[in-house]
Amino acid sequence: MLNPIIFTYFKADGTQIPSASLPLDISSLAGAQTLASIKTIKISLTISNPVVKDIKTGQVIQTSFEGEVSLNNCSMAALNQPMSC
Repeated sequence: MLNPIIFTYFKADGTQIPSASLPLDISSLAGAQTLASIKTIKISLTISNPVVKDIKTGQVIQTSFEGEVSLNNCSMAALNQPMSC
């Protein structure tokens, strides 16, 4: 089974934002504050095609991609917060 979670979000202090709390309602104060606290987004994706199989093994070919993006999200962060300018 492939992992359905593609994006994982982290605050400036490294705390993971639970995926159960997403998507965020950025029109609310709590949602806006959470969005402003995001410092890092991790991307993890596995792609496979059940039709294409490895000639030697007969197994489905899969490829994985992982990446990480660091944000300078200071425009939305309140003053005196870890991400503020």
